[in-house]
Amino acid sequence: MVFSDEVNDTSSPIRPTYSQYDSDEDFCPYYPQKMDKAVWEKYYQQVKESEGFDITDYPGQCAMTTVYPMPFYLNDPKNVDMMTDYAGKALRLYNDEKGTNYEVNDILTVNGGGCRDFIFYITFSVKTSDDKDDIFQAKVVKDLRYRLQFPLVRPKPKKGLNLQ
Repeated sequence: MVFSDEVNDTSSPIRPTYSQYDSDEDFCPYYPQKMDKAVWEKYYQQVKESEGFDITDYPGQCAMTTVYPMPFYLNDPKNVDMMTDYAGKALRLYNDEKGTNYEVNDILTVNGGGCRDFIFYITFSVKTSDDKDDIFQAKVVKDLRYRLQFPLVRPKPKKGLNLQ
């Protein structure tokens, strides 16, 4: 695709740019090293198996990553308060549906993703009615108008459990 008239026009500071991806390395320009296929396979497996909640092998910033860890997000108390609020709203829906009375105790991890809408993958601890601890997960979708949807809230699946 060539825009010869636009390329030669010097009156506009905006220039068309062209990219031809001829390798995986070119597709992820922010990744400092050659792509490691094993890391990508682990990443995609972890995203699939945990539905975005548990990612330990993150290949780095790239257009091909759909979910990413946000390890420093909870360093800001405002973010902790917001995630606690979101987890609480999700947990209320769960409690209403299941007839339980869990309460959010602590936000453990937050992963992010999305394009048009932002998706938070929140893992948090809860207190049960008999004062025991349990781990829950909530997928919270925040749209462009800041409306929230809670497509998933559940106890964290035990290892080896098939989520499908």
